[in-house]
Amino acid sequence: MKKRIWKCATIFFLFFVMFAAVVPAQPVHVSAAASSSGGSGGGSKSGSGSSKSGGAKSGSSSIGSKAGEASKGGEQGQSSEDEDGGMFGFIQELIDKINGMLTMFQDIVSGKLIKDIIHKIIVAEVDEFIAPTYGTFAKSYLFTPRVAEIPIVYKVWSAFTVIGFALLFLSSLWLSISIIRGKKALKKTLITFVVSLFVMMLSLILMNVVNVGTNLMAQQIMEALLTTRGISFAGLDGPQILKALVIGVDGIKDPKYAAQTLGELIAALPGGMGTLGGFTAGVIEPLYVLSVMKNVVLLLMTMGFPLWISYTAFTGKTETLYGFVNMYIRTLLVGLLIGVHWGIAVREQTEFPKAQGMAAAMNIEPVNFTILTTILLFIIVFIYWLKPLWGAVRNPLTLNGGGALEKLGDTGTKVSMIANSIGKRFGSETVQRKSLDWAEMSKKVTKMGAAMKNNRASKFSEISSRIASSATGGASESVQGIVYTGPEQWTEKAGTIVKQIGKDEKEVTARFSLPAGSAFLEQMLMDWTTGEDKPLRELGRSIEPGYDEKFPHVYVPQDMESAFLQAYNKYRAAHTPYWTTRSGKIKVIKDGVPTEYGAPPENGMDMGSFEQLQKETLARHAQNKKS
Repeated sequence: MKKRIWKCATIFFLFFVMFAAVVPAQPVHVSAAASSSGGSGGGSKSGSGSSKSGGAKSGSSSIGSKAGEASKGGEQGQSSEDEDGGMFGFIQELIDKINGMLTMFQDIVSGKLIKDIIHKIIVAEVDEFIAPTYGTFAKSYLFTPRVAEIPIVYKVWSAFTVIGFALLFLSSLWLSISIIRGKKALKKTLITFVVSLFVMMLSLILMNVVNVGTNLMAQQIMEALLTTRGISFAGLDGPQILKALVIGVDGIKDPKYAAQTLGELIAALPGGMGTLGGFTAGVIEPLYVLSVMKNVVLLLMTMGFPLWISYTAFTGKTETLYGFVNMYIRTLLVGLLIGVHWGIAVREQTEFPKAQGMAAAMNIEPVNFTILTTILLFIIVFIYWLKPLWGAVRNPLTLNGGGALEKLGDTGTKVSMIANSIGKRFGSETVQRKSLDWAEMSKKVTKMGAAMKNNRASKFSEISSRIASSATGGASESVQGIVYTGPEQWTEKAGTIVKQIGKDEKEVTARFSLPAGSAFLEQMLMDWTTGEDKPLRELGRSIEPGYDEKFPHVYVPQDMESAFLQAYNKYRAAHTPYWTTRSGKIKVIKDGVPTEYGAPPENGMDMGSFEQLQKETLARHAQNKKS
């Protein structure tokens, strides 16, 4: 019981101390009229009690004098009450302060005061946490920095360029001594050297031009998205850029938001502290990290480019050049994509109060819309930039150019087949034919990229094998276990073309691809169309050939596909394939070994370049040996 009494006493004491601290001491004014009234009454009695006329006169004089003093004192009291608000004003002020104190006490008991304090502390901490990112957002978030204008980049690039020139000279000397196959090979080496030298000298300028072009494109896209003119987005500071993500274009234009911190603006949105935490962790920090990564990759690629181009010239492996171009363009596009994402988010924030835009149509708060689109942005960036970047990091010498080329070919094939379907849908024979050409070209690119990826060894081994083969007449290849088998695939159905003949009648034609360099196609069709076999003559006349050295093909009516394949395989079985070297020598494959023939064999089948066959065979052998 005593403890409860002491607790109550303590609480009362604290309450009293708080009251004393809140309510300052007020001076109490006593009206002069009250004292005048008492003095006047005394004077009256004195006057009436006197029986003498002199006393009365004196009393009357005293009453008049005191009444004047009372009147004067009353005026002074009234003046004092007017100055201090009077007793009523004091009481009202006291009541207001007591009410305020009670409200504060209720806030303490309910936790509201503590919540407000914690709220302000968290907002201040978040603002302090975000502040270091403002510089990065201002300089390199919406636009890619001009790497050529950064002093350290220019110095490192210059140093690596000097080293690159020395390596280029050594590589040209080494290749000139190693490749002793005549003027054509020497010419190819010189072309590689000259191109590498030219690219190295102008690399910084070329990369900077592409960089500036990307930034100009970003400026135009953002102006179109936000329908604004005259705003230099490159001149925005970090707080303006991030505030625009929260409140729209007003974050850039309206100066009243300049006094508010970013944390205060976010915390005032629906969701309060939850929105502040989600926006900071889900938008600001990830975009900051992404911007820094983008800049670091660009700087490293720009500074190291002379070394990569030197490696390309030294090894003769174009895979490195493909890998560099692939990663550099992807990195610039990531920067452009980040800027476009910002423009879309700001547009949605601006249009939401007007009940316009995607966020309003889906009834999603713009800040939540920004968080969701940021997640989508990172999914796209992961697939199209981070994964290829990891592949390049794992293969720093070639930057995984072979893998990039292989995926490019796969993508090209898919796009070509989509275009072919569109051509069929709208009855465009031209689109169908072109799409099949693109598909075949894309397949070749895929194969080339796969060969690069699977054969990371230097091309010197392939070059030395070809020199040894030439010097020994192919005996060196037999010793190494290299077996020539001819084309891996003699024919492949690439797709179909649908041609509208009448209202309800269509003609379907199939396209068959033949081995690269198949110079026998024209002779084969001539043999068919001039032969004695009538069905074969009709087949030959129905086939439409595509005389292309790299991508030879034929178009066959769909109802004749089976007849064509049978006739084609029969023709191959009855004829001997042969290849021609650059010097005009005839080569025929016997027991897996290329053998020289003085002239094309009887019933020969011209397969084109022997060097191309040799290149494919050696690459296939190296790949099989590695696996």
